[in-house]
Amino acid sequence: MSFTNAWLKRDLTSAAWLQGIRPFSTANLIDLLREADPASVPATEVRGNLAIKARNAGLTEITVPLSSGSLHLTLLAANGRWLVDAVEWIKQ
Repeated sequence: MSFTNAWLKRDLTSAAWLQGIRPFSTANLIDLLREADPASVPATEVRGNLAIKARNAGLTEITVPLSSGSLHLTLLAANGRWLVDAVEWIKQ
């Protein structure tokens, strides 16, 4: 949930937004989102319970229902922590 809460902070500068999601993200995801504009985040709040699907010991997928769709996150295990490696927006 920490990643999602940071991702939803649409009113931050791009640099501040990226710093907010950095602790919960892989270096790969940070590189992919380097040019992202947080104002373009298409949701404002969480609207339900997470759906978690463990794929194997090192890969988990989480879907978070939000105000205007769902956020699908792919997490990888890294040094004893789960980090978001991919983000997919699914519009309602």
